[in-house]
Amino acid sequence: MRDEKEAADELDRWIDRALLSLQTKAQTEYIKYHANSSQSESCNALIQALIRIGKGFRNLANLTALILLKCSQLVIPLANRFQLTSEQKLELRNRAREYRLRREAERRRAAQERGDPAGNAAACP
Repeated sequence: MRDEKEAADELDRWIDRALLSLQTKAQTEYIKYHANSSQSESCNALIQALIRIGKGFRNLANLTALILLKCSQLVIPLANRFQLTSEQKLELRNRAREYRLRREAERRRAAQERGDPAGNAAACP
């Protein structure tokens, strides 16, 4: 490369090829895994919030440990805290669902008794 113009042209061609390669790879990853950047963006936002919160950390290792803990789905059982098992959590969700369905049915029945077939919520006490 003898002059600036030739070097600038070569750099532009290299940048175009790199961007095309990156775009092709991103499209391939999306097609292959049906993934988008929402999970990485939410994790990035969480990391930025932790960095703002963690200004008082004396070393980077503690901040890194906090970030790894918060960004993972790890649940650490504590000896002095009650922890529900996955079966217990499922049972509680099912009970809450049944309770919600029962309340909705009672509201619909009360609305029909009032003669409001639409179940107008404004008339409910």
